[in-house]
Amino acid sequence: PKDEAGRAAFEVLHDPKVVAPPGAKFVVASPAEAETLQVFGGKGKIHPLLDAARTGGRGFYLGTLEADPGTEVPRNTHPGAVEILFVIAGAGELTVGSEKVPFEADEALYIPESQPHAAKFSGTDKALLVQIFAPAGPEDRYRGPLK
Repeated sequence: PKDEAGRAAFEVLHDPKVVAPPGAKFVVASPAEAETLQVFGGKGKIHPLLDAARTGGRGFYLGTLEADPGTEVPRNTHPGAVEILFVIAGAGELTVGSEKVPFEADEALYIPESQPHAAKFSGTDKALLVQIFAPAGPEDRYRGPLK
């Protein structure tokens, strides 16, 4: 990198004499090693990969979401946080506000902050999605009574 900030970040990775900035924490996570949270009445699983517990920050959350065909995600909203989903496998229908949007593998979905939404997974294959919240916070509900 030619810019000063980019060069400094690069040197943190490649020069053992350069010290990472305060609070920097490098994390590697794998779904196989991640906690499994049963959700949606046992028809879905969440695997938190990069959450506040692992990264030490609440700037974002990254995890995977698995859902059996027919699984429904109840209408919900997350004030102050956007949700991004990348569909690896499976299909379904996302309801954002009153608009129904079909989705399938190899598609990315963006849900603006504070926007009510729900989902229903369809087809015969289990759905697998990468889920991001920015900033982190909405994923906390997976550990609470609203599973």
